[in-house]
Amino acid sequence: MKNVHEMKKILRGDYTALYLTKTKKILDTNKVKNLSMMRFTHFNKTPIYVCGLEHCAQFLKKVPGIFKVYGVKDGDKVEAGKPFLVIEGDYSKIAEYESVIDGILARESSICNHVKQVLKYIKPNQLIFMADRADLYLAQPYDGYAAWVGGLNIFTTKAHVELIEDKKVQVVGTMPHALIQQFNGNLNKALWAYHKTFPNEKLSALVDYHNDVTKEIRKIDKKLKPYIGSIRIDTSIRMCDKSLTNKPENYGVCKQLVINARKALDACDMKNVKIIVSSGFDISKIIDFVKSHVPVDCFGLGSSLVKVDVNVTGDLVYLNNKPEAKTGREVKIDHKDLNKLNIYI
Repeated sequence: MKNVHEMKKILRGDYTALYLTKTKKILDTNKVKNLSMMRFTHFNKTPIYVCGLEHCAQFLKKVPGIFKVYGVKDGDKVEAGKPFLVIEGDYSKIAEYESVIDGILARESSICNHVKQVLKYIKPNQLIFMADRADLYLAQPYDGYAAWVGGLNIFTTKAHVELIEDKKVQVVGTMPHALIQQFNGNLNKALWAYHKTFPNEKLSALVDYHNDVTKEIRKIDKKLKPYIGSIRIDTSIRMCDKSLTNKPENYGVCKQLVINARKALDACDMKNVKIIVSSGFDISKIIDFVKSHVPVDCFGLGSSLVKVDVNVTGDLVYLNNKPEAKTGREVKIDHKDLNKLNIYI
């Protein structure tokens, strides 16, 4: 929450659901002041890796009347229904921020959890966070942070790493189809221009512009080869590469296309050139590629990593130190257990 303007908007309730703003007004008007305990849990079927607690704590520290905030650490694995953030204080002071907290925890936990799941099958240096065009740009710093907590360290924008204090993280960039288009569809001319502008960078050749990957690899200028570190295949799921038989399994970045690309690279004296794939990849497709030993060196993922599928809710469970909760949401919370958690405030 480094953006001061954003913090002010949160604190004055601009991002709060109206029924919670009205609840605060009712409690204040009727001078209702209770010591309440609110716990936040997720209801996914399996344990998940949670994230966003640090960002929630940052703005809660600015809220007068918050007594205690307990929680696990970002990146911890939590069972369904188990409290992972607990706020103790006057609910009239907390009410306005309930939905904001739900949203932060849901989004960042979703991203963290997706990255954790993907990295069970590939190494961190085999995954690029390409979610910048998959969602609203304002979310990039928090999305990048959540992905980093999940174990990812290669990103595509400076905003992705804005909240990360880790010298190991990288911001990388290959080339878009637009650059090739600007040189009349000539990959070699685009590569030479790239090399001229960034002479100290290894080139990454985008080889699907003409939907004929192996032919494009064979056309790469011999004088460019020493500067090429990788190729990227980004074939749309709606297209079948010209080198392949027109079958459903051959659409998009398919296994055989990558295998053919590897063979073409090896035959063209580019055995050390790596293969990056993007477009249409999610965890299931990565698992399939890994199990099939497809020669991919790096995967670029975007929308599948920022899909929000963690459901978080805050529930009031204690009132003036006595259990009081909605039926089905009751929980016994011992202060001894709370003190085992990270104390944020």
